[in-house]
Amino acid sequence: MVSGAPGSAHPWRSAAVLVAAGLVVLGLLATVVRLDTPADPGIPQLGWSTWRADGVVIDVPVAEPNTVLHSGDVVTAVAGHRLTEPPGGVPQPTVGQPLPYQVNGVVRSVPMQRPSPVVMIKDGWGNLIFVFALAGLALALYWRRPEEPPTAALLVGAAGLFSSTVVVVANLPTLALATGGPLLWLFHLGTFPVYAVGWGGMVAMSLLLVPEHPWLRRSPRAVLALAYGGPAGVLGIWAVAVMLAVSGTLDRLALVYAALTPVIIVTELIVIAAGVVAYRSSRDHVMRGRLRWLAATAAIAIGIGLAGWLIPELITGQPLLPSGALGLAGLPFVVGLAVALRRHQLFDIERLVNRSLVYGFVIAILVGSYVVLVALLTTVLQISGTVAAAMVAVVIALALAPYEAWRNGR
Repeated sequence: MVSGAPGSAHPWRSAAVLVAAGLVVLGLLATVVRLDTPADPGIPQLGWSTWRADGVVIDVPVAEPNTVLHSGDVVTAVAGHRLTEPPGGVPQPTVGQPLPYQVNGVVRSVPMQRPSPVVMIKDGWGNLIFVFALAGLALALYWRRPEEPPTAALLVGAAGLFSSTVVVVANLPTLALATGGPLLWLFHLGTFPVYAVGWGGMVAMSLLLVPEHPWLRRSPRAVLALAYGGPAGVLGIWAVAVMLAVSGTLDRLALVYAALTPVIIVTELIVIAAGVVAYRSSRDHVMRGRLRWLAATAAIAIGIGLAGWLIPELITGQPLLPSGALGLAGLPFVVGLAVALRRHQLFDIERLVNRSLVYGFVIAILVGSYVVLVALLTTVLQISGTVAAAMVAVVIALALAPYEAWRNGR
């Protein structure tokens, strides 16, 4: 692929990288705030069946020890603040402070506790595996060949999916619906627009994957702008309409999040259509081979995701398989992308694969070490999540110095 060829160059590569960085920062910020905020272990999931007229149906992770709340409980009020009212009526409690919860019509005293990263990881391990794998591949590709048009779009897609997944794994406690504040609105930002922008990046990547995609021949900038911003724009318009037409807090949340799944399904279908159009228009047998690999693995990934999670959630309000394992459905696509790189030299990047694997391995080790060390510091030593995150970041930065010196000296 020639980056400067008409219809193939990325017109906003630098802006795309800045957007990707902003998405990651937002996701990490939301996660740090969550880890540093005492709350209850109850989690309102994002499916429409969570939201009731008078309260929310909560989910409690299986790994959560000694809790008076249980999965399936309906919480209608916290400390006298009804959840149907706008958030902000309850001041932020401290660790160990009990609050009265109206649960299934009965008042229960729920002690506030610092969230456990270990419990979060156990509940969302499958999703984390996928986003770390995709992010590692995207970083390695962009690091070696940033001028290739698809790499910037893939970086945005990976950043959006990474950030939104980390925020969802960190979860939203029921308490936040009563206290409001940064914990609540950072969660909404991380799970709604960030997720949509990430899928917009994946649509843009599908258009930039081959030179001269038919959809980019007439107005490439306009089409790419629509690809990046389309999912977020549709959801934004829907959210504004809901806010103007509906008054109840829980009714608003139910309707806003109900639109997320169908919009993402349509977006995935657009990605498939873009690949089919590219395949039918290409006469290059090498390019068609690349697309066959990607199409087959993407179809498997999307099929598993639709059958196991998205379609059942759209119909019943609950996924067929555990929500925390949804990311495993996307692993076939990551594998297919890696195989396409190895067998068909996708993006025409010579010797990229071996180096990408090395960089990806290093990134995986660093990320895994970061998560484990923060979890140990917060659970064993009872250090604040913010302080633990800062301490581990400094240690990893110091550990990277010898590797960076070796890499530059090669």
